[in-house]
Amino acid sequence: MSTQMTPEVEAKKPDGYPFHIGTRPVLHRDSAGTVVGHHYEPLTEWDYLHPQEEDRFMSADLHSTTLHYLRQALTIGLRHQPELKTYTELRIDWQRSDMEPHGPDAIVFEEMRPGFDRAEGTLPVEDFGAKVVAVFEVTSPATRHIDFGDKFDEFIVLGIPYIVVVDAAAPNKKPAILAFKLMKSGYRMMLDSSKLGVRIPPLDLWLRWESDRLIMADHLGKDIPDELELVEAYDEQKARADALALELAELKAKLNDTK
Repeated sequence: MSTQMTPEVEAKKPDGYPFHIGTRPVLHRDSAGTVVGHHYEPLTEWDYLHPQEEDRFMSADLHSTTLHYLRQALTIGLRHQPELKTYTELRIDWQRSDMEPHGPDAIVFEEMRPGFDRAEGTLPVEDFGAKVVAVFEVTSPATRHIDFGDKFDEFIVLGIPYIVVVDAAAPNKKPAILAFKLMKSGYRMMLDSSKLGVRIPPLDLWLRWESDRLIMADHLGKDIPDELELVEAYDEQKARADALALELAELKAKLNDTK
């Protein structure tokens, strides 16, 4: 692998449980083609690398909550750059004979023509002229070695300029943000450049792991709040507005009493 400075990884062996990566439904049809039942088959490492739309991957709560915040923070952080389009858990069909589709946790495109139906499970890249800016992956124990292995090798072939790995499944139990830039020699790790963490230049966003969670900062270096922080900020503003409304009502009542 041409990637430089990536961590050493080993596959986590399942303990007799075949569905450790995920499941794929298989439909049963009668002679007329009508669906009469289904069963589930375990996903393989190849399936994880090159998924189908109906695949369901196993993930821990840390993976799910991290990805949820990542999507929210990217949407907020890139709101002033409408030319950038963000998608999460979408199957990406590169429409190349030498590369099967991938399913990155999150991906940012530019120069994308309008018209893509967000209800679709697969995005055909060439049809929409989409150009990848960055790919984001959140690791899980069973598939971490693929994220740092075969996936990197194939992303080199695709020429994806930036890969950001939120290593939530780090074996030392210390999650970290590992960002990589594509160079002539392969991917090279980008080092943290400030207390804000590592900066992804084309997005002008910063990422770091702090207080047991992913934190993204915007182009001004201001942390982007998570869902709970947004709700709490709303509650505080509403409480102040209610208090002001009550104060004005009382003042109005006093004025009326003096008339």
